[in-house]
Amino acid sequence: MATPIILDTDPGIDDTLATLLALASPELDVRAITLVHGNTRVLNSAKNIITLMSILEQQIQYSAESGAEDSRKFSTSHPVIAVGVYHSRPYCKGTVNTFRHTGAEKPLESEQVFADYFHGIDGLGELHTTHPEFTPSDWQSLIQAEKAVVADVKAHLHTNSLPAKPRLFTTTSRPAVEEILHQLREAPAHTITIVAIGPLTNLAQAIRREPATFSRVKRVLILGGAIDVPGNTTPHAEFNFLADPHAAQIVLQASHGFVPGEVGAAARAKAVSEGNEAPVHVTLVPLDAAEQSSKIPYSIYLMHLLPLTTPLSRFTSTIMAYAYDVCIRRFGVDYMAVYDAFAMSLVVDLTKSELTLAEDGWSAEGMGWSSQFMDVRVETEGTLTRGMCCRDRRVGPNRVWPGNAHNVEVIVAGDHKRFLNRFMERVFDVVLEQVQ
Repeated sequence: MATPIILDTDPGIDDTLATLLALASPELDVRAITLVHGNTRVLNSAKNIITLMSILEQQIQYSAESGAEDSRKFSTSHPVIAVGVYHSRPYCKGTVNTFRHTGAEKPLESEQVFADYFHGIDGLGELHTTHPEFTPSDWQSLIQAEKAVVADVKAHLHTNSLPAKPRLFTTTSRPAVEEILHQLREAPAHTITIVAIGPLTNLAQAIRREPATFSRVKRVLILGGAIDVPGNTTPHAEFNFLADPHAAQIVLQASHGFVPGEVGAAARAKAVSEGNEAPVHVTLVPLDAAEQSSKIPYSIYLMHLLPLTTPLSRFTSTIMAYAYDVCIRRFGVDYMAVYDAFAMSLVVDLTKSELTLAEDGWSAEGMGWSSQFMDVRVETEGTLTRGMCCRDRRVGPNRVWPGNAHNVEVIVAGDHKRFLNRFMERVFDVVLEQVQ
């Protein structure tokens, strides 16, 4: 049975690649996609996610018509997207459309920052301007709140045939925070994993609004932070934590009192069954593990991706070309680190029964993952250190650190070759014979 997940994202270039890996992985059931500020504004994020889903519909049709072996790939999940809603109102002699966002548009308290230096103003490397053919001309009309358009999908789930025009998603007018809480209420407790690959504003607001409901989550897996390595946006901070440090602190604080193993699980189950708040299992994938293990070399792109001519490959080649250009010109490196997709690969591996949690962390023989539980806190106010991950590096007894201790599971290592092979094969059907 597939593991249900909620994907909370700010669709930029690497978020898009992570979404593709999630939708291409049969181990995952993407129940909902919620949008947040971050790489770009929420309006751009809405346009980006609708564009991606449109491209996938074209890809599925292309695969079916070309007799591809796995023509049903990308169609096993049918997420609800908390994307926003358009309202038409009279204006002079015509009408004007106004867009109401349903995801968090700005951080809780901090000054807003965007990652346009890497992703471009629109989040996809100016794709909508330079390559408008990828953007559905009617993308705004595809946002039809509360109108399920998946009847044909439901019909074909019990057959071996695809509908003439498969619908991969529906939209909702519920705000992102309410959609997260709605999904957690409707599912059995401790079955849904939230995968957060953008700033944590939506999650923090959900915790503040209904902490007991949020406690029903099985795990919160976060791409963010830098523990013992420099940041990627400032000397001390990774972008997602810099973008909303107060939200990051709130979400990590939800791990206070978390006890791994069966004893802790039983206590959490009892608390939730009684309608009470319980500690949350928070797993953090920081730059420490992601930077080195999520690289896609430029040579791999040139050799294996650029020559492909499918609807999906043309789209991804365009946005990846923009990112590689930034990496080469601005940062002087010949690779792109796709942190978000790397974190999604961990989500896939966590569905494996052989990946087990132990009192001192967990290990997975043959999977290359390792983690440690740490008291990680986030600097929220520092002029120079906003978004910095802080932990007590002192040794010896009688150490005092005021405040509630967090118990965050921090990923300290992952397998680069395993990730790269999985990503290339699942998303692009490219099997790498050698990974450098």
